Amino acid sequence: MKINKYFLAYCCATLPFLNQNAFLGYFRLTSVVIVLRILVLFVYIFPMYWSLKNKLNQLDTLFFTYELFLMVNTLLQSGFTIDAFDKTGNNIAIFMLYEAGLNTHYKQFIKSQFCTMSLIVYLNLITVIMFPTGLTPCNRVYFLGYYNNFSKYFIMAICMVLLYQLIYKRYFWSSLTVVAMYITAWLVHSGGLMAFLAITGVLLFRYKKSKYLGGYFTWWGFAVMFFVGIIIFNASSLTDYVRIVSQYAFNKGNSFMGRFHLWHLVIDEYIYRKPIFGYGIPSVANFNFGGGFSWAIHTHNLVLETLYQGGVVGLTLFTMLVIMCGKHLNKLKPRCDLYKIIVIGFAGWVIVTLVEPFTHPFMISLFALAFRASKLNRRIFEDIVSPKISVSRVSSLNPEFIS
Repeated sequence: MKINKYFLAYCCATLPFLNQNAFLGYFRLTSVVIVLRILVLFVYIFPMYWSLKNKLNQLDTLFFTYELFLMVNTLLQSGFTIDAFDKTGNNIAIFMLYEAGLNTHYKQFIKSQFCTMSLIVYLNLITVIMFPTGLTPCNRVYFLGYYNNFSKYFIMAICMVLLYQLIYKRYFWSSLTVVAMYITAWLVHSGGLMAFLAITGVLLFRYKKSKYLGGYFTWWGFAVMFFVGIIIFNASSLTDYVRIVSQYAFNKGNSFMGRFHLWHLVIDEYIYRKPIFGYGIPSVANFNFGGGFSWAIHTHNLVLETLYQGGVVGLTLFTMLVIMCGKHLNKLKPRCDLYKIIVIGFAGWVIVTLVEPFTHPFMISLFALAFRASKLNRRIFEDIVSPKISVSRVSSLNPEFIS
């Protein structure tokens, strides 16, 4: 694999953000890495982003507004917390990195993301094999953090594997990264992770064989319907049926039902009291929703978490992000490979966030990928056919790939 300066630069900019504080805390490296992230942001990522001619487009403006709203809202509601600073800072840094990388040397950027994502998948698998119960006996923390959190990295890793294969036409070694994810899920036996990989596996199987994997807004519609289902469930007597189904499907009946009880608590005791602005980003180290659940450090649902942190205002801004990126992604035809790859990423995000509230930087960056999909697709296809062929000629050669 040929390595150039852009590839190395993108790798170095990405690596400090590719780890969970839970793992870093075990080795007492959290503060060191946070300082390293700040240095990378201001010394490399921000200048690279600022050099773009089309900086601060509609997506950037809306995204920065959303993240800064969460930060300011947290300061007003709860005061300064390192978790809020770390989360919003990481989201902004990786978002700017993706905006810059996809707009400049996109092939080297995709290669760097594939290599760094593959690296952490393999390192995580090694720690799972070496420490089956985790780095500590009472807490199943591995290289990528708590075992239920692996999917926040696996989603973008799968997207980068597919993009790498689309651009470079190399399949064997890249496919091993996906195999490593499935082995990891089997070893840790996480219900949420297995459900995510099972549905994603179906999409991967149909990726080349099917012309349609479901629309972008269709998958987000599942998140809305699930949230509506939570509301209906709280006023119904379907508890026993849900427990039986979840126990039969994943042997996770008690865990799944615990989430339903948590959702009821969050809606009645928290969101109902501050529906407009919410409570800001909580400090994970000192926060628990209660209800007898030691794991209730967040709401375990993306819509509820967004409402809790930002209220109706925050949910409105996030919804605007979803709609804006969907409109730009839909400039591509659904049978286009790039469209299907991005949809697989968002489908995985939606599936996971039905029961987890992940808005990890590398998941958030899917918005940048969707927003620039049409332009990126045109560049990919031009490079695949011939750098000397004009855009009009490329369109006539295969209009399926051009919006």
